[in-house]
Amino acid sequence: MRLAVITTARSSGPRQINADPDSDVRAPATEPRRWPHEMRPLGLARSLLSLKIVPVVLLTLVSPMSACVVPVAPSFQDPVGQPNVPPYIVNAMPPSGSFFSSKPTDDSAVLLTVTDQNVGDHLYYHWVIDYPPYSGSTRNQLVQIISPSANGTQLSASIILPTPCALTLAPTVAIHQLAFILADRPFDQSNPMVFDALLPGSDGFVVYANWTFSCP
Repeated sequence: MRLAVITTARSSGPRQINADPDSDVRAPATEPRRWPHEMRPLGLARSLLSLKIVPVVLLTLVSPMSACVVPVAPSFQDPVGQPNVPPYIVNAMPPSGSFFSSKPTDDSAVLLTVTDQNVGDHLYYHWVIDYPPYSGSTRNQLVQIISPSANGTQLSASIILPTPCALTLAPTVAIHQLAFILADRPFDQSNPMVFDALLPGSDGFVVYANWTFSCP
């Protein structure tokens, strides 16, 4: 049997390394490749910028946050849209429509309580003797004003006429008429013979109470 002898040749000189460049190496890409789903947000952003709506959206979002909240003082006025209703006389003493006797020196008086459901209204009233109609014996007091309630609630005002006979200037007349005239708008005082007219164009109401009384 023969044995095969394998010999390995060795070089006596230094081993050389091939330094030629690898022709299979690819140059790096200048920009990383983006997948389609990554490109969608960028495309949407460019579309919004091209439409110039981003500043408007940002302004809309920032404006409410930058506004200051200023407290509003309470307002005791009638709500918007609430219709005006007439004032009314809650009670009267003596009762309206009755007859009573009075003297200039006694303590007999006429008492009234008035109100108005419109809490923001001023009330205007005056007393008139021997009216209507207007005559030579007609006398009236100056118009008085009742202000609305300070806390915004429905007012309740008491009114008194201490001595009705003190208003009369006709001593020969024993029986007189007494009228209480109440309104929720200012009176028109341009006509000295009319005491229950309101200013032109007014939406107010006028209510009355009447008595007959004697002055011995």
